[in-house]
Amino acid sequence: MGASKAESDKHIRELEEQLKKAGQADAALIEYKFYFTEMQDNVKSFIGVLDKISDTEKKEKFKGAAVKFLNGILEVLNK
Repeated sequence: MGASKAESDKHIRELEEQLKKAGQADAALIEYKFYFTEMQDNVKSFIGVLDKISDTEKKEKFKGAAVKFLNGILEVLNK
């Protein structure tokens, strides 16, 4: 957990530096790219941990919750 906090802090510093260089016109794009990359990394970790759950019933329950959550995101993005 400490490693991912350190990585997040590093990403934040990089984002802040990019914002200084890019100016306000590109700030939203840079911020979007930052969060998109973070989301991709977190989803990979999330799926990796889900795969480690040995209790089949609990694993399916959590997979169902994840699918519901992701479908909610898709609904928002498709509006």
